[in-house]
Amino acid sequence: MVVKMGKKVICYIQAFDCEHTIEAAMRSVQDQTYGDWRCFVLSNGNKNTVEAPNWSFDVIKSAAARDSRFIVLNKRENSLDMYIPMLYHLAKSFPDSYLCSLDADDEYRPDFFERAVALAEGRDLDIVACGTEIMLKEDERAAEAVLLSRREVQEDLAIRGEDLTRRFPVYKPFFNEMWGKLYRTDLFGPAYDWKYAERHFFGRFLPDTLFTIDNLSRSRAVGILSGTSHKFYQYRRRKDSNATILTNAFSAGRQAGRVFRRNKFSVYDTHETIMRFLRAHGEVTDDLYEYMQAVLVGWFGDYYARTLLPTQDERKFARSASRLVSHPKFDEVMLYQDSGKYDNLRGHDTRIEFCRRLRDTALGQKAVRERRLWYGKDLPCPPAAERMLDQVIQKLDETVQALLGVQGKGE
Repeated sequence: MVVKMGKKVICYIQAFDCEHTIEAAMRSVQDQTYGDWRCFVLSNGNKNTVEAPNWSFDVIKSAAARDSRFIVLNKRENSLDMYIPMLYHLAKSFPDSYLCSLDADDEYRPDFFERAVALAEGRDLDIVACGTEIMLKEDERAAEAVLLSRREVQEDLAIRGEDLTRRFPVYKPFFNEMWGKLYRTDLFGPAYDWKYAERHFFGRFLPDTLFTIDNLSRSRAVGILSGTSHKFYQYRRRKDSNATILTNAFSAGRQAGRVFRRNKFSVYDTHETIMRFLRAHGEVTDDLYEYMQAVLVGWFGDYYARTLLPTQDERKFARSASRLVSHPKFDEVMLYQDSGKYDNLRGHDTRIEFCRRLRDTALGQKAVRERRLWYGKDLPCPPAAERMLDQVIQKLDETVQALLGVQGKGE
């Protein structure tokens, strides 16, 4: 049964090279029991030439032809920066409505719109998030998926006022990504445009999280639906053109440009943005501070995977690693005396392993010979970059020794 409840839900899907998954994503929107919706699907990077075919565009057109509530948009060049400005544009174009997004290889359960709107309207909430099932497939063509984990709460939650700080560990896992949420479009005023997105999100570490925190900072109250209403798919094997892989490589490459020089692509910058939000809404207790230390240690692993590994240049790698380990916060979190509540802080083992892994990566990077100039390729690591890598290695060795010393005292 299709329910029509008054306020329109605007959904946005940005699709690139996803011909095997986009139809299921669109069908999950079409099957919503809440009937008053409009879904904009951007075929991103649709050159559709012999050299660069885009088969997903044909799938999108075919799926959209079955329901006039789908609006297909077409962009020739693949733009990783389109996502947030398009959300802003749609929010301002549909006032007094709700806005959500969906990845081109994920799915919503049929009652997501209906339940989210009902909770938002019933409890006067600005944002409603939902639980997620993390699914694993062999590849994008596979029909079967294995359930890896669930992110959910047992009953509907509404959080407002100082609870936005006090209960942050409860709802933060549901606000790491842009998808899986319904936003009141009134949250986005005239100031939210491409320039705003460029200043606050482009090229920064975890832009999805920064986007949700930015919206939380303007919210009076937020909610979480009980159970799960969203399926997030991971794959054992995925082609190199996948948007996530491209995003990580693109962000890593940006480090040497304008954004990197302003120190915006920084794990610490993202962490401090969240700390400012928490301090603005209540008291950051010792327990909450420890939680955020654990979050930061987890982000070090993300930074290693998303920033350092995709960097195919010794100089960029050296600068990125140096900025990570030379920041005062690095020493603080590495030597932080925890209560044993969080696995990645307990006993310093995770922190020691991270330092050793990064140290050996820096050691190996010195011999990669990736540098290219007009007169040759596979040139040796520049002396300045080699010195910087040596400093990183020395710093990490010293940190490991300090952590082993702390462990010894604890025993």
